[in-house]
Amino acid sequence: MELRETFLSALRTLGSHKMRSALTMLGIIIGAGSLVAVMSLIAGLNQSVTAQFQSVGTDIISVSHFPWVQMGDSDEYRNRKRITIDDSDAIATLPSIGLVAPNIHTRRGMSYGGESMRRVRVSGTTPEYETIDNYSVESGRFITQFDVERRRQVAVIGSDVSEKLFGLRDPLGKDMQIGGKEFLVVGILEEKGDIFGESLDEHVIIPFTAFRKAFGSRRSVVVDCQPADGVPMARAIDDIRALMRMRRQVPRDKPDDFAINTQENLTSSYKQLTGVLYFAMTGIVALALLVGCICVMNVMLVS
Repeated sequence: MELRETFLSALRTLGSHKMRSALTMLGIIIGAGSLVAVMSLIAGLNQSVTAQFQSVGTDIISVSHFPWVQMGDSDEYRNRKRITIDDSDAIATLPSIGLVAPNIHTRRGMSYGGESMRRVRVSGTTPEYETIDNYSVESGRFITQFDVERRRQVAVIGSDVSEKLFGLRDPLGKDMQIGGKEFLVVGILEEKGDIFGESLDEHVIIPFTAFRKAFGSRRSVVVDCQPADGVPMARAIDDIRALMRMRRQVPRDKPDDFAINTQENLTSSYKQLTGVLYFAMTGIVALALLVGCICVMNVMLVS
């Protein structure tokens, strides 16, 4: 009986203070809604970033001149010695390393017929790149060792390049211009999506040797590799670091003058970059909940 009277009394009080009741309900809705929205945003962002990182390859080790995420003075990285194809060959001899794919990159304009694109990423590499960097061919084929040995000017193109240059036409067997050089299209890659806002499908892959023939060899090499079967990632990284420091004659008391990049590095950098954002979101949610609690208290004090 007391519960029923209390409930009826609350309804009468709310009815006699309509404006206050409406504002109180609005505060509660905003507080709860903010909590749900922020948590959903964080979960969606984490899921999206995780999917983007997986498109790079889950067990890739990439030895390069620059780290994937640069912190601090960029001059430090530019002044480093270049990584060479000899470094790649040396890494390939390590027992802890399985597949190895040296690769070099540039951005070039390309065209076919009356269509053209500017500053498309062009990679010169070897057949192992397909497995290590998690690429799949939708139609045609990937580059082969024969292509590399003969310096054949063949190209495997991303889905964005195929769509923008060829439209509804089949690119396979067509000659396209890459940086003013003629290349035969032999394959089309499956769509990979974006990472940090950059399309992974606006990409063309050609043989390592054909790249050097067409665009020069005075570039630092990136060495992508995978641990051998059953070898922990940490051991493979330690072996690469020891080898590279020895080859580059880095003093024991000096830091590495090269970068070893992994998906874990990307994840760690992502957490650092978004830490402030998460802190701000947490503060907003806490404030919204505080407002909601004050509103509830206000309802209880309405007379």
